Amino acid sequence: MILACIYLLIILWLIYFNGFFGLFKDSVLSRKKFTLFFFIKALAIPTFYLAYLKFYGGIADLDTGKFHHDALVLSGIAKTDLALYVKTLLGFQSDDRNSYDYYMLYSTQNWDNGTMKDFLYNDNRIVIRVHSLLNFIAFNSYFVHALLNCFLSFTGIYFIYRSLNSYFVGKETLFMSCFCFFPALWFHTGALLKEGIVLFVLGSTLLLLKQLANAKLSPIKVPVLLFLLFICFLLKAYLLLFAVFCFGFFFLLERRTSKKYNPIIFLGAIVLCVALLNIISICYKQRSLFDAALKQERIFTGVAKGGIFLYGPDRFIRLEYDTSLVKRSLEKTNRYSIRANARYIYWKDEKSLDTLRCDANLDTTSTYALAYMIKPSQSNLDRSDSKNTLTLFGTALLNTLTYPLFKTNKTAIQWLASFENLLIVSSLFICFIGLLFVRKSNLPVVVFLVFALGVCLLVGITSPNGGAIFRYRSPLIPFILLAGVYYLPDAMVLRKKNHPYNRSR
Repeated sequence: MILACIYLLIILWLIYFNGFFGLFKDSVLSRKKFTLFFFIKALAIPTFYLAYLKFYGGIADLDTGKFHHDALVLSGIAKTDLALYVKTLLGFQSDDRNSYDYYMLYSTQNWDNGTMKDFLYNDNRIVIRVHSLLNFIAFNSYFVHALLNCFLSFTGIYFIYRSLNSYFVGKETLFMSCFCFFPALWFHTGALLKEGIVLFVLGSTLLLLKQLANAKLSPIKVPVLLFLLFICFLLKAYLLLFAVFCFGFFFLLERRTSKKYNPIIFLGAIVLCVALLNIISICYKQRSLFDAALKQERIFTGVAKGGIFLYGPDRFIRLEYDTSLVKRSLEKTNRYSIRANARYIYWKDEKSLDTLRCDANLDTTSTYALAYMIKPSQSNLDRSDSKNTLTLFGTALLNTLTYPLFKTNKTAIQWLASFENLLIVSSLFICFIGLLFVRKSNLPVVVFLVFALGVCLLVGITSPNGGAIFRYRSPLIPFILLAGVYYLPDAMVLRKKNHPYNRSR
């Protein structure tokens, strides 16, 4: 904790005195303001840790603790076998269970989850690889890792700001505040989780895409953009690749001389893209995008009910939350066998939509990797009334944007979520009024809403749990807030003679 405080002071000093070597440089926002933004953002680190210490007894058995543990394991390999470490960083390690590489990674907990893929990749290994590198300056400290992850997210937010700030003249502080201080995003970027790296990749990609659309991308940055697109595919494809398409096409449309029909062209392109992806999915995955989402929803529903979840080469298994039903492997702490006569349900890859049942297990020798071991959730959402596709879509989107605004709030988290939902509903109302009555280009708002609401719909369908929705929607909601901010009056600010907008006129 002391080391993290020292690093925090160094980062704040660098931002204040030279914009962190010129990285944070803006004609409107001062270095002093950037320093204040990051200081408040960094307060999420102790808040997150103390909250999880109180409610869950610590972070060791949760994703953030597992990521930290695995990063230490991987960085430790560098001290004994540098060649293997470099090979693992580049993704050339062997995943054969009988290989030396696999043996060296035996004690990891989330590394095997990085190989889980069905419709799209779910790659945890990027986070582990990044933080194994950061560990050379973090010296095994969780708090330093959380601080560095927080700084990555802050850098990503700044890159998003640079990509879109021309549409928010006079509202620059509000823009940064939407991302830095939106409660759920502030909270989850104060830990060693995917959200920090996702924001960094998103911001970096959008900034390079804008430079590419404006023919200002230097040749040396082209490989960087291609690498980021590859990371988008691995890290959170449903969010990042959709963002690449939405904002990449948006930057191209903004170059058109005639902008009258840009919103219609954009919406048409989205419809065609989704239709094409659906056809490709049916041809190559033998199921539609909707069927793939429903499969994920069934798996998530099982997870939300709690239990012990194991996975093997061809199946995903759920047992009741009872550790007496499994036996931990003596060779690897993250692998388990199922005890005799235990009951469980499972899904096989070739029949992923069918829930299969084993009433009395006879195979006690096979071992499986542990995916989750969690208690039943208290925030599962009832969607029993969603009997058709249209109703399901409406319920999913309503839950993602408003739950638990119109419910009885029992916990501090639910009260916080309700506050967020008030911001969301208010922003959507402002957008509705703005689209009808404000005379300015509507394309930015259309892009923000299509991107945010599209991914929110997917989150709502696949994650029927309030706590999960609260986290998964956090990188998206600031774009809805930006859509509302776009229509807010800015005349008072623009009248200031020293504002860069007026000086340039």
